[in-house]
Amino acid sequence: MKQNKLLYLIGETDDDLILDAAPNREKKNKNKWVKPLAFAASFVFLVSAALGGYAITAEAAEYREAVEFFEEHALSTEGLSREEIKKVYLDIKLQTFSYDKTVTAMLNGTISIKGYELLTNAPTSEDIYNYWNDYYTKPLDDKNGIYCHFVYPNGSELQFYKDGHTIWSTRLGYGMFDFTVMENGYILTYGQNDTTSTKDPRLAHMTMLDPNGNIVWEKTLMNGFHDEDISKIICEGDTFAVFGRGDYHTFLFSRYDMDGNRLVYQATPVKETLAIWNVVPFSEGYLVQFNNYDKDGFAKLVKVGYDGTLTDSFSYGADGAHYFLKDMIEHGGKLYLSTYAVPKVDDNAGGREEIAPIFQKIKETFGRDVFSIPSEELTPIVRDNYTAVLLICDTESGNVGEFYSVEGARGGKLSVNEDGKLVWEAESFVDTFYSLATSSFTIGGTCRIYRYTFDANGALIGAEKTDDYTIYRQ
Repeated sequence: MKQNKLLYLIGETDDDLILDAAPNREKKNKNKWVKPLAFAASFVFLVSAALGGYAITAEAAEYREAVEFFEEHALSTEGLSREEIKKVYLDIKLQTFSYDKTVTAMLNGTISIKGYELLTNAPTSEDIYNYWNDYYTKPLDDKNGIYCHFVYPNGSELQFYKDGHTIWSTRLGYGMFDFTVMENGYILTYGQNDTTSTKDPRLAHMTMLDPNGNIVWEKTLMNGFHDEDISKIICEGDTFAVFGRGDYHTFLFSRYDMDGNRLVYQATPVKETLAIWNVVPFSEGYLVQFNNYDKDGFAKLVKVGYDGTLTDSFSYGADGAHYFLKDMIEHGGKLYLSTYAVPKVDDNAGGREEIAPIFQKIKETFGRDVFSIPSEELTPIVRDNYTAVLLICDTESGNVGEFYSVEGARGGKLSVNEDGKLVWEAESFVDTFYSLATSSFTIGGTCRIYRYTFDANGALIGAEKTDDYTIYRQ
């Protein structure tokens, strides 16, 4: 097995490809505009307050206008005072982008761009200006101009945008997980109904819509399970394959024609609690990534035939490390797995194996009662925890023939570019923060995306340090 460290190889090839993946640990200078702007704002506020009732009425109108602007553009008001909301509103409206709270409001918004989220590290005014124009003033395209948002209670809405206008909108009576736009323009959605009691069944739903958003057919999957969902749908010509689970312990496979008639159904019990993370067409069937791990912490992949039969399985990992799979693709007769590895330090991490080494290092360095850690001290700890690894495997045996690694990064997306070359993304940590106050994550940060290009034989032929960033939350 060959191992190649990408940063070393790139340094050998061309000066233009040398990557400065390590974060800049020099203390960041605060924006010089912050203090003058804060002083000017407080001065104006005090003068206005002296003008009496008229100023109060004007302030209330300005605040209402700011709140309406936030709601219209799905900006977050979390953690912002009344005065800060108005400042963010004016900062965006005047296109100055100099107020330090603006980027926080934009990045904490409820809008999500399917498949990737972009962020800038220590953003400049120009960075924020470009981010606003790219993601808030343009239509919220997801797939071919189609966008979905949830409608509470118990529903979702699919909308088609064109030239900034809503062309059609269709309401669905379930929460949509995802949708696929087919070559003929038809749209296949899938999801699960919400419930108010654990006694009520949660069932999987599918809907076929024509290019104008009209519902062609709807189907509720009733295969005898109290809780059934759909994890992935793959369209193949005039049929599509459905991958899901029943009651968390049964792998479900179905095949349907475009009229919604079921052609194949296979239910396979599994011992572990099951979740399906990814599915790709593979060799005379499919390769399915399960999220469960064996007793040694190795990630699991399962081969599935066209009839839904589980034919083989692979496990990937290493002694002393947990491996996490992010993406996979078959290309040029080889299987590529985008993964990242973290040290194995605690057998009882309670589902937090990925960041257990970080917590251990924080405890050793700062003690138990730390509530805030500067980025320049936390980021090196986080970088030391991660190694992005690209595994190049034999499609039949699953054996790893070669792998590439990037320290201080997580493996990202795999794709094939217009030239037919394989592209692997590695997400290199540049900035982090410690957040005990948030319930959904404890460590957040920013990763710069590096793209590596490989030829048909799996050899590295190019690298690019991009200006794209992804958000990290654990």
